[in-house]
Amino acid sequence: MPCPINGYAEALADPQAQHLQLVRDQLLPGGHATHTVGCPLRLDGRPIAVDTTVPALGSGPAQWRPRAGDPA
Repeated sequence: MPCPINGYAEALADPQAQHLQLVRDQLLPGGHATHTVGCPLRLDGRPIAVDTTVPALGSGPAQWRPRAGDPA
């Protein structure tokens, strides 16, 4: 039986994702608000808070950024 494949926006807007509280608000660098998928696990029936932020482009530690001349 063929089934539709949802894109990211459709998956976040799905009534079941809303009911399970899988959609979380996230603030991106620069102040832009977006939505993302939260942790599907529950402790005592409550969602687990995932307090992570998205780093701004180029803001990570220097060891994460390749240097010119380094082997790939």
